[in-house]
Amino acid sequence: MYQFSLGLETLLEKVRIKSESLGQMTLGTEYLLEEMMRIDDGIFHFLMNEYDVDIKEVIEESEKILVLRKRGSKYSNTLDSIFKYATNLSYGKIKEEHLLLAILECKDSIALQIIMNLGLSPHDLIVDLEEIYDFKEYKGEEVKFTTNLTEKARNNEFDGLFEYDNYLQKLEVVLNKKYKNNPLIIGEAGVGKSAIVEGYASFLIKEGRPGEVLELNLSQMLANTKYRGDFEGRIEEVLGYLKNQKSSILFIDEIHTIMGAGSAENSLDVANILKPFLARSDLKIIGATTLEEYHKTIYKDKALRRRFDPILVKEPDLITTKRIIKGLKESYSLFHKKEITDETLNYLIEESDRVILNKARPDKCIDILDEVMSYANCNQLEIDSNLIDYILEEHIGYKKDMKNLHYKELSKLSFLSENNLKETNNYNYHLALEDDDESLKLLKEDLKTLFGFNEELTLELDLSQYQDNASMQTLLGAPPGYVGYQEEGILSKQILKYPMSLLILRNTSDISAAFKNLYQKIINEGFFYDNAGNRIYTRHLVILDLVKIKEKTSVGFIKNDVIDNVDFDIMLYKKPDLNLLTSSYEELFLKYNLNVKLDFKVRPKHKKALNTIIYDLLTNQDKNEYEITLENLRPVLVKH
Repeated sequence: MYQFSLGLETLLEKVRIKSESLGQMTLGTEYLLEEMMRIDDGIFHFLMNEYDVDIKEVIEESEKILVLRKRGSKYSNTLDSIFKYATNLSYGKIKEEHLLLAILECKDSIALQIIMNLGLSPHDLIVDLEEIYDFKEYKGEEVKFTTNLTEKARNNEFDGLFEYDNYLQKLEVVLNKKYKNNPLIIGEAGVGKSAIVEGYASFLIKEGRPGEVLELNLSQMLANTKYRGDFEGRIEEVLGYLKNQKSSILFIDEIHTIMGAGSAENSLDVANILKPFLARSDLKIIGATTLEEYHKTIYKDKALRRRFDPILVKEPDLITTKRIIKGLKESYSLFHKKEITDETLNYLIEESDRVILNKARPDKCIDILDEVMSYANCNQLEIDSNLIDYILEEHIGYKKDMKNLHYKELSKLSFLSENNLKETNNYNYHLALEDDDESLKLLKEDLKTLFGFNEELTLELDLSQYQDNASMQTLLGAPPGYVGYQEEGILSKQILKYPMSLLILRNTSDISAAFKNLYQKIINEGFFYDNAGNRIYTRHLVILDLVKIKEKTSVGFIKNDVIDNVDFDIMLYKKPDLNLLTSSYEELFLKYNLNVKLDFKVRPKHKKALNTIIYDLLTNQDKNEYEITLENLRPVLVKH
């Protein structure tokens, strides 16, 4: 009749034995609290400790009440009402917390009278319980810890699904199989796995099919899971309820996150809970995960793997992506109240696809469309290619500003980019600079002006430190089976976090064979593989080799001990333009009306002394005329 958790079944059996020993054949509520107090890790025991109530007090209050009850059904009418209320809270097996809340809510029970006789407030206890547990009584279409996707589709809350009819058909076929009718949608992040399920919910509404698609809300389910087994218990509750709803389909996105598969002691391993439900046809589950996570978790568990039917979702090509986004165009235009022409939309899609490399189509293009329209709406702008360029530059950190550069040759980078003259599969910029600290400092200032590079976006590697496999692992991460496998390498982490980065290579003459292979992969192919086999694109890197030039061969080519005839975009073998730094100080003198002249070109190493001189003159309000010489770097009074 009622479904109880194993712990509650044991408790009720003890209550039954005690009741019968005292001549009570019909079970009531009078001895429930006493047995609940005997559960040391139970919620009632915990709350009574909070209110300084011990088991002796509970027993004393229970014994004060004389109960005369006629022999009748298994449970008293009051206890029957309590169980019905608790069932609505549990969606399946009743646990102690459901029983306790039901006792507190049902006003005519003996158990509630005992609680009040102890001087406790039922209202306060209800508040305490609801701070620990997320109770929500079932009201028809609502199911605790889930989001009803079919209801959202009924309310037209989804944008629509375009160009994915083949995946919808596959999903429909798998769900209607007699056996192995649990689809597992596998694809990289951003290819549209969730959109397919949302599209299926819309399909059910459009076709008038029975059924509800419910998405498991993991954040709600994980909230306040303070005790071991709480999370698993909540999974059981939801599955236990849904198995009785013949047309319900449960969607679990990122299903690998609740599948520990024995990978860690504290992992949320619910594979054994899911297997019995997956084996039967009375409950259908749609899972979604990436190919990498599928192999890490579900694939390793043969019994679990057999219960899913995989549907592999590939990244759509650029032409298909254009059709998808053109289908979404009206929805985004209505939401943002902005229009975009088909020509401009094509430009947005093509540039988003070209520039954003470590995300998949169509999501990366949809994200840029959403942001462009939002920015245009907030700033009352028309959507054109310039606005799209600005938003994309904000994403990757690329800034087109060729003014005030120490190295004027860097303007070539803008020329190459704006005219699409870079190799199709290699968008990184490759520079060479003679190994000189002063020149490097000025070049870093220029690159900060151009690309916004700060220290966080800069990674400097001394190649003499990467001579063996162990040191290379610090760059790419340790391989499977080695200590630190779960941690990313220095290089892979930098590029994944900041695709637009400055990579400075020192001591290139000491390059090892292993690093040289990595170097050539980055330069020639625009990507490399990390320890987990993930392809990491490097097409937005600015790579700077600090070299000791021995022989300049032809324009853009150098020779050194190891890197022969490397084709650089720019080789900066000339000294930087020092007029820029000198001019900036001369402008400063004019700004503060200082009568100061310089008889030398300012270098970075002079800045500290010059800054002190200027500050002292300003502080002392000295209006005399001075000349600063390189010989002593101090102001000399000019006599007339």
